[in-house]
This record gives sequence, C-alpha cells and structure tokens, in this order.
Amino acid sequence: SGAQLPENFDFGELVLERGGTRQFTVVDALAKPLAGAVGRLDGERSEPTDESGHSSIAYAPGVNRPLSVSLDGYRDGRVDVPKEVSDALNVVLTLTNRLTVIVSGPDDVPIVDVSVQVSGQVPQNRRGRGRTNEQRTDGQGKATFSDLPVGTPTRVSVRDAMGGVVADQSITLEAEEWRTLPLQVAHALLAFSGVVRDEAGLALAEANIEFGMAQGRNNNNISTRSDADGRFSFSGLNNPVGTLRVRKSGFAPVTIADFQIPPPGVIADIRMERGLRLTLRVVDERGAPVRGENLRLEISGERPFQGRRSTDNEWDFSNLPRESMKAVGVVGSREYRQDIEPLNGNQDFRVPVQGGLEVGLRLDPALLQAPLRMALRARDDRRINLSQNLEPVAFQTRKYEPILPGEYQLSVSQFQQTDQRGEWVNIGATQKITIAPGASQHIELER
Repeated sequence: SGAQLPENFDFGELVLERGGTRQFTVVDALAKPLAGAVGRLDGERSEPTDESGHSSIAYAPGVNRPLSVSLDGYRDGRVDVPKEVSDALNVVLTLTNRLTVIVSGPDDVPIVDVSVQVSGQVPQNRRGRGRTNEQRTDGQGKATFSDLPVGTPTRVSVRDAMGGVVADQSITLEAEEWRTLPLQVAHALLAFSGVVRDEAGLALAEANIEFGMAQGRNNNNISTRSDADGRFSFSGLNNPVGTLRVRKSGFAPVTIADFQIPPPGVIADIRMERGLRLTLRVVDERGAPVRGENLRLEISGERPFQGRRSTDNEWDFSNLPRESMKAVGVVGSREYRQDIEPLNGNQDFRVPVQGGLEVGLRLDPALLQAPLRMALRARDDRRINLSQNLEPVAFQTRKYEPILPGEYQLSVSQFQQTDQRGEWVNIGATQKITIAPGASQHIELER
C-alpha cells in the first residue's frame, strides 16, 4: 500500500513452506507410455517424459491448479493436482493428426528460421474465418502442426521475410493421420549483413534499418535495429534488389532506392552524416508573420520531413540532409512551395500578402434546433472550402484568417433529416464577398 513501517518493526517468525516435486506419467488411450511430453504447472516446465512416459515437475504444495501436458500429434491433456501428497499423476493424451513440413531450397539444403503458415477452411455449417497457424522452421528446416481441420483442404504456405509466398500446397488430413510434407523453394532465399557508421567510421547503435521491395512492387518491408557494434542482418529475402532506409536521431536519413544485396560474406557498409537543424518562418511578401496550417520539407526518394510547430508561424526541423529541399506549406487552405537550402540556416517561407474576414452573425432562434454551419468558398478554386460549425446561439462572431485576397462566396446551411442520411440545405441566399489584402474586414449577416 506504500505505507512505511516503523524503524524497529519486528516481523516475528516467518515460516516458508518447502516446495514439492510432483511425479507424473503420460500415456495414450491404449495406456502406452508416451515419450517427449512436456508438463507445465504454475509457470514451471518439466523435462520431456522418458521412454516409460515418466517425468516430474516442481510445484507449490496446497495450490490446487491443473497440470497441463502437451506433445506433438496429441491434444493437450489437463489433470488437477491434489493438495495432499499422492502417487504419481496419470495423464492420458488423445491422438490427433499431425503435419510435419520440411522446407528446403533448390539444392535440397534445409531452410532454417523461415515462416510456415497452415490455413484451414471453415466447414459449411460454421461461420467465421479459417484459423491460421504459423511456425518457423527449426535447425533441420522442420515445422510441426497438430490438431488440424479434418476432412477439409488445408493450405500450407512458406513465406519469405516480407510475407510473400515462395512455396505452397493444399492437403487434406484425416482424424489421426500423421504426414510429412516436403516443400521446396524454387529459388534460394537471400540474406545479408551490414554495419552502420558515422562520418568518422564510429559504429552507430540503435539505428533503424528498413528493407523493402523496389519501387512499383508491394509495400511490404522488414526492419531491425543495429546492435552496440552498429551491426544488423536480414534473412529470408526473395529478391536481390530493394530499397534500404536507415534512420537515427541526430543524423540525416539514408535511402538507397536500388540497393543490391551483397554476395555472401560481404558486409554492407552504411555511412550516416550528422543532420542539420532548421527553423522556417512563414511570412508574407512584406515580412509580416502569417499563421500557417502545416509545413513540411520534401526531397526526392525520401519520406517528407514534418516540422514541429513552435509558434503560429514557425516550424523547427531536425535530422536534415545537406542538400536542396522543397518546402511545402499550407496557409488559408492553399498550398505554397519554395526551394530551401538547409545549409543556409534559418529561413523565411514567403507567401502572398493575406487578408481576412470577420462575420457578425445574427440567427433566427427557430434555426437553433438543428446543426448549422458557415462556409466560405473561393470562386477561383473549388477545392478551397473553409467551413465552420456554428454554435446554437442567436448572436456570434466568426473569423476567417488568413485568406488569400480574391472573390469568395459565403453561405449558411442547416442539416435537415429528409431521409435516413439527411442533407445540408442553404439558409438564405449565398453572398459574394471580395477579400482585400491587409487587415480583416467586417461584415454583418442575418439569417
């Protein structure tokens, strides 16, 4: 509870109960001992049963929890552990079907640590989606599945690191059938290792490395982090060419669009430069600050750099490369672009001189029973539609700023439930507005 005990508090005599060991025997439905079964109890795991089906497991006396036993090809068995000491527990496992998938390459060499998925169809008299089991092959290229759907097709798929199917087959198992299914991958799966360093050759730990398909293909990718020595590795790849991206805080990102997986034994050496910091200020042509909605930096082949807003008209950027970029800002719902040189330090992002509109709105109380909104639309660009939801009050003031000077249309609409979907219906006529550069202009509007 967090309460502190007195300095001289005496716990008295503490008695710890000695743990026990529970013996158990695993057999099948015909009382035949089963070897290799594993028991689990209260977080403990037993050694596999011997040829006589015997094993033991540590447990806490007085705790009445079930012992769970599992073995490939059999349904899990459970038996309650009595509080008092008794003879060895007897666990009976029921035989089920089992599928052992052996994955190999074109040279018949087992493929280790590759994903194998088993997808079963849903019987016609049941609803829902078929379940998918996934395992990774062991050191012998094997993956074992038990208790699969009976009498219905089951699809077995081998997938590369990015989820692409490289081998598959459909099979149907019966209730107690054990089968071995060899699957051969037509092309050898690839792997490569690399190291991430800074400009001075020092290893960079905790860099995020992402490898994805080349441009124009699916968007699947895999990622990992460099270790304390800057090293990383990928395996299970099906294509020798992809896009390699490396990111680390404080450094400019590295993107290699057509990265060629190096030959076996060759380590990819990735060098990163210290990233630049930059503050962009949104101002008009006269140098006056202008509130912006969004500001980002773009460069070919890289994901956009999103700035962190520090004030209404300033954005801070970091981890920038030392090359020309395109700044893209949104002001008054309009997009503006400007070339930026990060090496030149903090800069202004200039937009045309803006204007503004302040609307004093008087509403008939009868209109306040349903949702209302006001919209300001640009006549030169139908995409510019500045809409605001109105409060259910008779008198209110609404502001639109900054806005690019020009011709606009101002309207008030109300939501009317004419059918299940409903629609927005204009209240009164649309009013033409001319926005001039400079300070916000004020108008009165009554509906």
